[in-house]
Amino acid sequence: HTSDAFQKVDLLHRVARLHEDALDDQAAAFDTFARALTLDNGSDATLQNLERLAMSTNRWSNVAVCSRS
Repeated sequence: HTSDAFQKVDLLHRVARLHEDALDDQAAAFDTFARALTLDNGSDATLQNLERLAMSTNRWSNVAVCSRS
C-alpha cells in the first residue's frame, strides 16, 4: 500500500519471486511482473524476468501485449 511507483515495482518483484521460488508458480510470477511493467515500462529487470518466464510458460504473446501497454 504505497503511492510511490518505484516502491510498488520493488514490492511486485518480491511477490513475483515468491510465486516463482517458494510456490513454484511461474504463471503467477509472470502475471505479477506484468503488473510491475504497467507501473514502470522502462524497467530492464521487469522485462528480463517477463522474457525469461515467457520462455518457460510459452506466453510470448502476453509479453507483446504487456510491452505495448
